Amino acid sequence: MSSTTTCSRRVIVLDAMGVLYEARDDIADILSSFVTTSGSSATLADVTSAYHGCTLGHLTPPEFWAAVGLAQAVVEERYLSLYRPFPGAHAFLKAAAARGRQVACLSNDTVEGSVALRKRHGLTDLVNPWVISAAVGARKPDRVIYEALAATAGADFSECVFVDDRTVNLETAESLGMATVLFGDSGKSWHHRVADFGALGALLGVSGDTGRARA
Repeated sequence: MSSTTTCSRRVIVLDAMGVLYEARDDIADILSSFVTTSGSSATLADVTSAYHGCTLGHLTPPEFWAAVGLAQAVVEERYLSLYRPFPGAHAFLKAAAARGRQVACLSNDTVEGSVALRKRHGLTDLVNPWVISAAVGARKPDRVIYEALAATAGADFSECVFVDDRTVNLETAESLGMATVLFGDSGKSWHHRVADFGALGALLGVSGDTGRARA
C-alpha cells in the first residue's frame, strides 16, 4: 500500500503497549518480573494465562492478582507506575488533533488498568475511542475486536490506519482493509515501518515536535 494512501486515512488507530507506552512485551518484560520481585512464585506461564483471562474479562483485576499470589491493594499502584508513554506520544496526539485527525486506541488490556494509565499520563482526552479487549471479550488478533473498534469509532476499515508493534495484529487489520504501520525496530516487514513518533508523524502527515524528546 502506498504511503499516500496510508497518509490519507482519517482515523489513526494506535496500539497501547509498545506504541503509546514504551513497554513492548508487557507480560514478559514488566508484569511477570514484577510478580516475581513482589514475592510470588507464579511462573511466566501462570502470569500469562491469568492475564489473558483478565484481558478477556474472565477475571477481575483483584481475581487476577489473587491468581498470581498477590494482593491487589498492595501492588496495583506500584505496578502501574512502571509504565511510561513512548517519547513523542503527547506531541503526536496533539498534532493529530490540530489537523483534524481522529486517534483511537485498540489494546489488549483490562479496562481498569487502561483507564488508570491514561489518567496518570494525561492521555484520556487525546484519544477517542479507547477499545479495550476486556470490555469487548476478544483480544487482538481476533477480528471481533477490530470490528468493535470500527463500530465504536464510527468508521469504515478503509478509513483507518492501524499502528502496532506486532505483525500478527497488523495482518488481521490488513485483511479487513485497514492500512498498517509496524512501530518500532522489530525486523523486516512488508508493512510500512517507523521507529518512533517522529517518523510516524512524517508518514501520516501529522507534523509537529514528535521527535525523541520525552513526552
